[in-house]
Amino acid sequence: MTVGLRILLLGGTREARLLLERLIAQKNLDITLSLSGALGKDATSAFRKRMSQKDGIGFKIRTGGFGGIDGLVEFITEHKFNLIIDATHPFAISMSQNAVAAADNLACPIIRFARPAWFPQTGDNWIHVDSLQASSEVLAQGARAFLAIGKQSAFHFSHRTDCRFLIRSIEAMDTSIFHSPVDCIQSMPEESVAAEIALMKRYEIDCLVTKNSGAAQAYYKVEAARLLGIEVVMIDRPTLPPCPEFCAFDETISWINCLS
Repeated sequence: MTVGLRILLLGGTREARLLLERLIAQKNLDITLSLSGALGKDATSAFRKRMSQKDGIGFKIRTGGFGGIDGLVEFITEHKFNLIIDATHPFAISMSQNAVAAADNLACPIIRFARPAWFPQTGDNWIHVDSLQASSEVLAQGARAFLAIGKQSAFHFSHRTDCRFLIRSIEAMDTSIFHSPVDCIQSMPEESVAAEIALMKRYEIDCLVTKNSGAAQAYYKVEAARLLGIEVVMIDRPTLPPCPEFCAFDETISWINCLS
């Protein structure tokens, strides 16, 4: 059993929370969870609602950015972390890049916990693209597109004056940059395929734009699009800097325990 590990867990995903719960159960780890803005302005409160453990019982929470690679190096050094776990969103490119760079700078072990990506199934009609910009260009003229890509990514579609958009985001969306009709929903993804189907029918959606996040609940909209015969513009995952990568909780815990 590992003794005395000080772990910086870069979170913001459901999988980070589930991994944290397993790490807490080890009883002998000093864990700091770092949350970005992925859960909204009050990330700590939002996270606590999802956790049975509270801040200060088995782990600590910090929020906000680090100030680039140098700031992250300083934070790791100040708190004497000897393991970094990157369990951020698969599209949190800058954070993952900075984490690997900081770890290399300090010769600190780093691992990535990444949920598996989605793959097309029979009946899917996916158009694969490698960027948000590319996804905005492949929309058919006059599309009624459901942008399930988050508040910070929607601006890539503001130049498409020929389309109508439905945007779902955790925080309120400023639509003033758009020059075409926009409907906004401030919420998490729906909790069933049926609910996603109802939403798409209500807004007469004929195209879904989404990132290949691999999240279980986020997949309901992809299943809904399949059942409705709706085209999906799938933004493929970016290539991240190499480091040991895991997608299973038990395997991850075993690797951590081997550090002792």
